[in-house]
Amino acid sequence: MISELNKNTDFSASFINDQSVLPLVITPNKENLSLRDLFGLHKDIIDKSLLKYGGVLFRGFKLDGVDEFQSMVEESYGNALDYNDRATQRSRVKGKVFTATDYPPDQEILLHNESSFAAKFPRKIFFYSIETADQGGETPLADVRKVYNHLEPSIRKPFEDKGVLYVRNFTGGPFGFKWQEVYQTDDKSEMEKFCSESDIEFEWTSEDKVKTWQKRPATAKHPDTGESLWINHATVLNVFAIEPKLRKMMLKFFKEKDLPNNTFYGDGESIDEETILKLKKAYDDKTVSFLWEKGDVLMLDNMMVAHGRRPFSGTRKVVVAMAGPIAWKELQN
Repeated sequence: MISELNKNTDFSASFINDQSVLPLVITPNKENLSLRDLFGLHKDIIDKSLLKYGGVLFRGFKLDGVDEFQSMVEESYGNALDYNDRATQRSRVKGKVFTATDYPPDQEILLHNESSFAAKFPRKIFFYSIETADQGGETPLADVRKVYNHLEPSIRKPFEDKGVLYVRNFTGGPFGFKWQEVYQTDDKSEMEKFCSESDIEFEWTSEDKVKTWQKRPATAKHPDTGESLWINHATVLNVFAIEPKLRKMMLKFFKEKDLPNNTFYGDGESIDEETILKLKKAYDDKTVSFLWEKGDVLMLDNMMVAHGRRPFSGTRKVVVAMAGPIAWKELQN
């Protein structure tokens, strides 16, 4: 396919390195070609490339800030999505463009498919590099088609049969969220309505603290290609994925069932540490990463590709927009 892409006079296509076809890298052949114009001229080609490779990195195109970034996304893929059922802290930059996860720079963010724990999640996610770190700060990627096939059937099957149960305790404090922050409302009735409509069970444990349970599949068939996908937050939100010193401290404060976040098999059975380590290794074995350049835009098929973040030093600013909501109920598992 790449030889066909390189017949185009507006852009050139290559790969990030010799070992990986993820992400495809597209660069302009014309001076001052805007990314917005590229999508206007070649959206069909871009979409076909995304379905094949899972991610496309646009490098060297003209893009005039956050407003044009959101406009480009919305003109091509409809209204950008808000960020309501939150698992991590993010700040709204402008409109429906958010910071990438507001997480301490010395800590890693494990690979995940954006919002796959939610009843609806984005089909596409876009990252725009505004300022690059002095060191590190890569966005690791893993093709979850390959992760699915790489996993031992004995590890994969219980998840396929049972799904994943996400248990969350919104108590605030240094380790967790308040429900107001997660659901972006101060109104209990609005929060309860959202949960009821999103297949989230909940229980008020005190006047202003709530516990939720939401069961989701762990795998899916891609709606366009029919390929099997490993798509869930079973690893990243599990207690055994937490750095050991922090985990030990948290388990002094909380019982397993009362942690701010934890994951279980869909029937409520605990997931053992060995399984989580094997899941992490499967992601790691299929991970690729690249250093950001200022002005880069990365477009991912959020069902095909998981993303994370490496630790960094200095100032790093990557913003995010999401589009194309799809519900778990629409998917063939």
